[in-house]
Amino acid sequence: MFNTDQIAHVTHEANRVIQHLTGDPDPSPAWAEAPLWQQDSSVEGVRAALDGATPEQSHEGWAASRLADGWTYAPVKDVEAKTHPCLVPYHQLPAFQRAKDRLFVGIVRALAAEAPPADTEPALEVVVPAAVEEPARPPAPADPMRPTVGRVVHYQSYGTPGGEYLPEPRAAIVTAVRPSGTVDLAVLNPTGLHFNQGANGDGVYRSGSGEPLPGCWNWPPRT
Repeated sequence: MFNTDQIAHVTHEANRVIQHLTGDPDPSPAWAEAPLWQQDSSVEGVRAALDGATPEQSHEGWAASRLADGWTYAPVKDVEAKTHPCLVPYHQLPAFQRAKDRLFVGIVRALAAEAPPADTEPALEVVVPAAVEEPARPPAPADPMRPTVGRVVHYQSYGTPGGEYLPEPRAAIVTAVRPSGTVDLAVLNPTGLHFNQGANGDGVYRSGSGEPLPGCWNWPPRT
């Protein structure tokens, strides 16, 4: 299990990757170079997520701390002037900013090694006392595992046309579960984060090959 500071470090670096991918005009510095107030803000956000804060509540807590420190809303982010375009209610944020909050909470829960949901725990084996002279009953079948926000899965990549990267499983974090049963993923590629929306679920394979189908997710194999 990672401690709070280590989880804050990971979330900070993940946020930096998204900032660069989305063209943030003033991306955060690396964790080791970040000012103390920024590190403290990440740590407080991790603690709130560990206490059960939702992505929306995580954003509200971040915004409240910024406003208390003298920051104001402006269309352009400016650290020196203490202005930020995300100082708005959660529902007014752009979709990719809401995805950042979901990813933040998902990373925290994944690295904190939360206990699995009740529906994924193995059922207890029921054994009839020996005096009855009946064979022991087999364990009751466990419910199928269900994806939830923050769970780590494998995403089968397509690979690159030139063969620089082959189709293979990539670590991914579930950021949303849709009513249809598909999920949204933050895929951890060698070159950075990739967001995949509406990925099909576990058990999707190439016809006749038994290999995972690119663009779909599966549970990591047990080791």
